[in-house]
Amino acid sequence: MIVAGAFDDSPDFQLFLWNPAKPPKRVDTDLSGIRPEGIVLFSNRPDEALLLSDDGGVIVKFDGKDTECKKLPPDQQTFRARWVSLPPQP
Repeated sequence: MIVAGAFDDSPDFQLFLWNPAKPPKRVDTDLSGIRPEGIVLFSNRPDEALLLSDDGGVIVKFDGKDTECKKLPPDQQTFRARWVSLPPQP
């Protein structure tokens, strides 16, 4: 699997399945609202993938101020995860 997107905080990301013998195949799934940076696959959930979102550029309230998540104290920084369905594998 490949997650592709811009290097900055742009929200445009795409997910691909890749077999080195073939061109990557785009997975049609909704990635709006997240900035996927990591993929976790579980053998007991072969039809799904857990995408981890890089929320460093997300603005949150901290001490009454708008602050980027990556500028928060380490114990206040967060990330999100979203399950996505995968197409059947041939």
